[in-house]
Amino acid sequence: MFKILDRYIFYLFFKTTFSTLCMLVSFSSIVKFIDRIRQIQNFSLSLLDIAYLTILSLPKEIEELFPIVILISTLWSIGILEINKETIAIELSGISRTQISASILKSIFVFLLIYIFIIEWIIPKNQKIEYYYLYSKNKNSQILKRNNLWIKNKNHFIFIYDTLYFDSLSKINIYTLNSNNQIEEIYYINHAFYKDKKWILYKVKKIKIFENKIIESKKFDKIFWNTDLVPKTIQSIAFPPETLSIINLYNYIYYLKNNAQVYKKYQIIFWNKLFSPLFIFIIMLTILRIVFGKLYYYNIKIKILFGISLGFIFYFLNNICNSITIIYPIPTSLGVFIPAFILIGINLIIKKKIHV
Repeated sequence: MFKILDRYIFYLFFKTTFSTLCMLVSFSSIVKFIDRIRQIQNFSLSLLDIAYLTILSLPKEIEELFPIVILISTLWSIGILEINKETIAIELSGISRTQISASILKSIFVFLLIYIFIIEWIIPKNQKIEYYYLYSKNKNSQILKRNNLWIKNKNHFIFIYDTLYFDSLSKINIYTLNSNNQIEEIYYINHAFYKDKKWILYKVKKIKIFENKIIESKKFDKIFWNTDLVPKTIQSIAFPPETLSIINLYNYIYYLKNNAQVYKKYQIIFWNKLFSPLFIFIIMLTILRIVFGKLYYYNIKIKILFGISLGFIFYFLNNICNSITIIYPIPTSLGVFIPAFILIGINLIIKKKIHV
C-alpha cells in the first residue's frame, strides 16, 4: 500500500512541479527576451539569436526559480490531497501523516538530484556555448571589451585582451613587480597557447625597468612560461561565479587563496551551491512537519500562506546572513548555515512538542 502511495504522490508532485516550472520559467524567459530585444541595437544580434540565447539561459532560470517551484508544488500537492479529501482516505487505510510526508520528501529528493545535475553540468556547459556564440556574433563590439581581464598571479599582474578560447590568448601584457611593489619587468605578448602544462608565448617584447627608467628591451619569437595560471582558472575569472560548477568554483577559490586575493564572496557562493539541495530539503521538511502537525486541522489557505511565508523568511534571512558574513569577520561556513541551523532547531522543537 505504501509503494502505491509513493507512486501516486510522485505522479501528483511531478504534475504540479512541471506545471509550476513551466509557468514561472516561461514568464521569466519572456521578460528576459523582451529585455534583450531592448539591447538589440547595441549588439549584432537578430531576433533568432536572442531566442537562441534565451533558450540557452533556461537552465539558469530553472536554478534560480527551483526553490520557489518546489515550495509551490509541495503546497499545491497538499492542497489537492486535502480538497479531494484524499488525506482522510489515506489515513483511514492505515497510512500515517508521517508516511505521507515521507512520500512527498522522496518525490522532492528525485527533483533535487535533477537540480544538482543542472547546476553542476548543464549551466556551465551552456555558459560556454553562450560565450562563444556571442563572440562569433560580436567580434568587434562592446561584448568582447567587457570580457577583457585583469588577473593577479603572485607578483605578476596580467592583462588579457582576447579570451575567446581559454587555452589560446591574444594581446597579453604581463607586469612583474618587485618586493617593493614597483614594476621591474613588462612583457608584451602577441599571442599565447597552453600546452603540456605550460604557456608558450609568441612574439614577446620584454622590457626591464629600474627607477622608472627603461634599462633593457628585448624581443623573442617564442618563450615558455611556467605558472599555476591554467585555462580553467582564466575561464573561472571570465564567467560569473554563479554559473561555475562546484568543482571549478572550489579550484578558483584555492587559486585566490594561493595568490593572497579576496575570496570570501566566492566561498559564500560555493557553500550555497554545495548545500542548496540540503537547505531546500530542510525547508520542505519543516513545512511538512507543521502543515501535517500543528496546522493539520486549519484551512488549506492558511497552510499555503504559512508555507510561502516560511520560504520567503528563509530566503531573506539567507541573504542577510550572506551580506553580514562578507562585511564582518564571520567564518563563511557558519554564516551560510545560520538559516539552516534555525530551521533544524524549529524541527527539533516541533518533534518534541507534537507527534506527526
